[in-house]
Amino acid sequence: MDNDEIEVLVISSQNQKGKGMLLPKGGWELDESKKEAALRETLEEAGVRGIVGKNSKGDLISVMKAEIEELESTLSKEKLQTLQLKQEWAEAESRNSDLYKELQSVRGQPAAEQSRCFKFEVCCTNASKRYILSEHYDCVL
Repeated sequence: MDNDEIEVLVISSQNQKGKGMLLPKGGWELDESKKEAALRETLEEAGVRGIVGKNSKGDLISVMKAEIEELESTLSKEKLQTLQLKQEWAEAESRNSDLYKELQSVRGQPAAEQSRCFKFEVCCTNASKRYILSEHYDCVL
């Protein structure tokens, strides 16, 4: 680690609220300093021997703020993309609904056409029979 770099140790946790990343934490004993407690908790919870830097609090805060800003920016982009996808989904569902209605309409056309053809055939057959009868009996029916 370079002297200018700040590293932050996080541990994974699974609690009643779900999975997440946390800083190792805990209380300190009466006979130890905060620095000693931080080192002990880091070892206990993460199995890592660490170094508590001097005067790094301000640097750590600025790094964390920059990361928060970056995460918020990414989150905003993700929210915008989600809204766009929802809009595209709604438009696709609308088109799908229109196409389904058109398909149902087209499916009904052959049946209606077949019925019309059948009626025409019946009419032609009846006309043919009347013509044959009128020829046979020399009369108009």
